Amino acid sequence: MAKALQPSTTYNQLVTILRQEIQHTKLDMERRLVFTYWNMGKRIDAYLGKDHPHGALAALARRLAEDVGICQRTIEHCHQFFVTYPKLDPGLPINWSHYRHLITIENKSRRNLLAKRIVREELSTIELKALIHTPRKSSASGQCLNDPARGLLYYYRIIKAASDNREAGGFMVDCGFANSIVPPPAGFTIVNKRIVSSIKEDGAYRIISTDVAKERIFTYKALIERIIDADTFLANIDCGFGLWTRQRLRLSGIDAPEKRTAAGINALNWVKARLAKCRFVVIRTYKSDKYDRYLADVFYAARKKDPQAVADNGVYLNGELVARRLAKVWGTTEP
Repeated sequence: MAKALQPSTTYNQLVTILRQEIQHTKLDMERRLVFTYWNMGKRIDAYLGKDHPHGALAALARRLAEDVGICQRTIEHCHQFFVTYPKLDPGLPINWSHYRHLITIENKSRRNLLAKRIVREELSTIELKALIHTPRKSSASGQCLNDPARGLLYYYRIIKAASDNREAGGFMVDCGFANSIVPPPAGFTIVNKRIVSSIKEDGAYRIISTDVAKERIFTYKALIERIIDADTFLANIDCGFGLWTRQRLRLSGIDAPEKRTAAGINALNWVKARLAKCRFVVIRTYKSDKYDRYLADVFYAARKKDPQAVADNGVYLNGELVARRLAKVWGTTEP
């Protein structure tokens, strides 16, 4: 009888070899994914052109999400990826999850510094996210305000209609600021509290169902009519569906000095200078305060044309005022 063939490797060696093969395959897939998303962003940017109108990216991403089967946010991230990294090093050991967080950083120096740390320290995406969102304190006062969750424009919540308005099966689209409309055409069953997104095609609106969390809605483009003081604005707000509203806004989470004081005048002038070159700001609103002013997080970026890009990557004005000691965190003593 012939002897049984002996294995050329031990079991432990086999385990090591298989693990290495799997790891190499994973790394190769991650790098291919990075290049694929970068290339998608490049093609989208070429399609849009340099001087694309406001909202063109969001509208295109919504259409592509339906026709290509990729999440709208991923499509928008692909475009931002290419814009942020027009010359990509495909051999850099940084995966898509890392890049998805890096592109949210507007400061190029800080972004590059974190990229080097990812490579040098082999940071996980969880560790990177913690570094990005760790509050940076003022060296003098120690006060800081966490960067809030970033919102999405033109996303809405379905609500029940008032008892005297039972059109469209008894439901309305909540556009914010006590504005609501009868739902436009939809290819799905409209139910209470569903989150939807609006699409405008050939001059007409329709809505699509989404899985976006309610914490990311109530986000709008706003034109500042008057800066009353450093933490209070009068603004004209685009609610979508052709609806605009004029509202008095109070920056959420902070308290600036009264403008009748020297500190208040200084803070007011600083805000005016920062927003002077902005075509618009993006606001994310909360419930109104006791003076009937809507509390809002405000994001800005000079000369930016795309509101969603400002919502994603713009400077958080509330936090910047605190970091520069021009305002205090609400409920605390003066710095």
